[in-house]
Amino acid sequence: MNAGIEELEKSLSVEQRRLGEYRRELERLEEKKPIVEKNILDTIGKIFDLEASIFLLKSMEGSEQNGNHQRCSDYEK
Repeated sequence: MNAGIEELEKSLSVEQRRLGEYRRELERLEEKKPIVEKNILDTIGKIFDLEASIFLLKSMEGSEQNGNHQRCSDYEK
């Protein structure tokens, strides 16, 4: 009987330790969450900037190929 109780107490101790580890891990993740969210927003902003630059350059390239571009010095007021 005592052996059974000791085994259960060991299991209880293991599970309590595991619970403490999970709680500490959750706390660390909660602390990191704002940083990760900011990194996501920064990366989305960079992606939008890159997409806009690519679109602009492709638009300019298409205009040049069609001969539709004007240089500033050729502009008449």
